[in-house]
Amino acid sequence: MAAILLRPENLLQNQHFFINPNLEEEQTILWRPAGKARPLTLSISTTQSEWENTQSYCFTIRDYTSRQSILDALISARKKADLSNEAKGTFLANVSHEIRTPLNGIMGAATLLLDTPINREQSDYVRTIGQSSDFLLSLINDLLDLSKIEAGKFSVENTSFNLSELIISCLDQFSMEQHNHTVKFVKEISAKLPENVLGDPWRLRQILTNLLGNAFKFTKKGTVRLNVDSKPPSSSQELHWLTFKIFDTGIGISKETLSTLFTPFVQGGSDITQIYGGTGLGLAIAKRLTDLMGGTLSVESELGQGTTFTLELPFKIPDSKTLMNQNLLLGHSETNPVISEKIFLKHHPLVLVAEDHPINQKLVVRMLENIGCRVICANTGKEALERAAHTAVDLILMDCQMPEVDGREAATAIRKLPHYELTPIIAMTAFVYPQDIDRCLKAGMSEVLKKPFKKTELEKTVVKWLGSNDTLPNLFDGPIINRELVDAWKKLAEEDNEEFEQEILTLFFKTSSDFLEKASTAAQYYDYETLMQLLHRFRGSAGHLGAQRLANYLEKSEQWIEKNRSIIPNMLSLVTSEIGSLKQYFKFQPQQD
Repeated sequence: MAAILLRPENLLQNQHFFINPNLEEEQTILWRPAGKARPLTLSISTTQSEWENTQSYCFTIRDYTSRQSILDALISARKKADLSNEAKGTFLANVSHEIRTPLNGIMGAATLLLDTPINREQSDYVRTIGQSSDFLLSLINDLLDLSKIEAGKFSVENTSFNLSELIISCLDQFSMEQHNHTVKFVKEISAKLPENVLGDPWRLRQILTNLLGNAFKFTKKGTVRLNVDSKPPSSSQELHWLTFKIFDTGIGISKETLSTLFTPFVQGGSDITQIYGGTGLGLAIAKRLTDLMGGTLSVESELGQGTTFTLELPFKIPDSKTLMNQNLLLGHSETNPVISEKIFLKHHPLVLVAEDHPINQKLVVRMLENIGCRVICANTGKEALERAAHTAVDLILMDCQMPEVDGREAATAIRKLPHYELTPIIAMTAFVYPQDIDRCLKAGMSEVLKKPFKKTELEKTVVKWLGSNDTLPNLFDGPIINRELVDAWKKLAEEDNEEFEQEILTLFFKTSSDFLEKASTAAQYYDYETLMQLLHRFRGSAGHLGAQRLANYLEKSEQWIEKNRSIIPNMLSLVTSEIGSLKQYFKFQPQQD
């Protein structure tokens, strides 16, 4: 900056300036040394001259050229950083989609496999697949959350919810931990908690789940304690502060680590990562979510003695009008139906599944058929629109990213068809950003099912939109073989035991193939009378062979169909699997012609 007092004659002689003293007090002028324009800021003020009836002008010239260069560089760097963040966000969203789609197939197949007769060792393997899939899904969600927070595109909800119900649902996730007799889980919930509060229930659940999960993870023996208390609003403020304290007697945290505990990808040393696993994202996200919600998250710990996390969050108390409006908006979705381990829908609703991924399509169809739905499929959005136009369906499951016409466009077009104004259209999508979900809802979709989804989540959604579910009793139990019956028919052969056994088994397994073929046709056309006759006849064959578990199942299935006029979900696939188990038990090898 330069402050220069210029005489009028000097200004008139200097052709590099053009100054109009009658303009505003501050002007931008161009100075052209050596013909090169250089912007200067000129401030003009007037003073009384020592001569009568004359004024003097004071001109202050500031040269911001170097500062402007720095500002230009900063703006350019900011633009590059924004573009980089946008590219990173797009990259993560695309990678998330590409991972979620096959992960949906893995989780779905593992869940269906658990519904089939398998031994304990196989069941353990399948559960390991499920646990690994859940961990991978959690990692993907954490990366997306962190990316959105750092990009400033993350927002918290402000809705009313029942506080006690949310806390109880969080504790239910750790019910299995309570069976660990070396760790005692103590819950201290204040009776003064407000019934309903305004805030973000999903993010509160996420934070509490992370803190409790860490407490159990790093505590091998001793105690994990959750204390929840509240501080009513004072006369000067409307906010109701809730305090959540999570104590544990676990391994503790060193003083050196405490200072960086909420930094992404930081854990308590490489040895902690190797022993306990994890990415170090959970606490970093919990801290950022807490900040966004206007609260505080602090930690106290001593190595080898345990850790205490204190979460303090402000909430408003909704008035009666807010609660009433929200209940009206929620409609029949206000309460979630309880899904039993096995469900079926007696009325056999017709569901259209629009999904171009063949594996995911196959799994969704099987899940729906297992709960009593009839299903038709479409591989593109255009095909889904054509199917809906020619066949009245009760519910549509629509993948969002499909060839020809995507799911959102198809949903908008279907809504314009006669009688489809209120038909539930459920989006199935691996794009899970809030803006993606919002686009689905604006396109006319009723709800969004995020991939990968579990079988229970699909069942819950279908039951919510199509009516209540009925429980299905356990019809498949008992020992696979009645040993006494098997020994009895084997004695009939006398010396030719092996040849007789082969003949009996060949006849039985041929009968079973005929049964499955005819029963499949009867089930396809909902021919209950024929199906019951087939079950009754095949039950006799299974009983004579000594296949006790199969015979019991066939008898109960026959009684069930007669009483409910409904086909049991997965019935024929269970029978097929049991027949395979019998072949293994008898070591049956069909003779070659």
